[in-house]
Amino acid sequence: MKDAVIVVVKDGLTVFGCDISLNHGAVVVLEASLKQEPAKPQIQAMRFFTDKKKYSKADGGTHLELSKGLDHDQKTMSRLAKVQAWYAALLREFLPDIIGVEGYAFSRANQAHQLGEVGGMVRLTTFNDGRSLRIHDPATLKLFATGKGNATKDEVRDAVHDDWNYFWTTFNLQQEDYEPRVLEDFADAYTLAQMVVVEARLRCGSTTLSQLEPHQIRAFNRVTKVNPVNLLVREWT
Repeated sequence: MKDAVIVVVKDGLTVFGCDISLNHGAVVVLEASLKQEPAKPQIQAMRFFTDKKKYSKADGGTHLELSKGLDHDQKTMSRLAKVQAWYAALLREFLPDIIGVEGYAFSRANQAHQLGEVGGMVRLTTFNDGRSLRIHDPATLKLFATGKGNATKDEVRDAVHDDWNYFWTTFNLQQEDYEPRVLEDFADAYTLAQMVVVEARLRCGSTTLSQLEPHQIRAFNRVTKVNPVNLLVREWT
């Protein structure tokens, strides 16, 4: 079995934030400096997929198209294969150092097994590609973004409003061209990528906890039954 790869800190860092579901998902790519008084991370790219063909035509989109006439099991495997190919291609294109993904929401019974298959595929593909991984549970993501561990999707999106508007303006894109659920994926993916950048800066000493907002400090100090020690005590996966 291959040992987990621990990222080697360097001046620059390429980070993925990934929010991937059954029929839609997004990846946001950030480039960040780890030097003292680091500049704000720059959004380099965004990619998404959706099973809604009309929305897949927006910039950065891929249509998740499944063949007609497939039974349930065939459709499940075809979907997994297509999403994995999409994600693996992004790994090859951008060569990220660290990937942030959202952990499972255990309270969501609907489609839990299928979501687990997709989530496991993303984690295993990342690990097998030699990339470092950080998994954030949904409450920690929401706490970091908004200060509330039970925030809604809209509240997370509002919390990244300023950075996100800069992104759309820089790339001359129109949010109206994108599917609402994909916009939610982008907001979560962006937050995950930001959390990875902040953690990397904390680990190398270019940022200290005292420089963060109080709710962000709580996110990094948060412990759960699954993870009884905080993020900064745990190594990258």
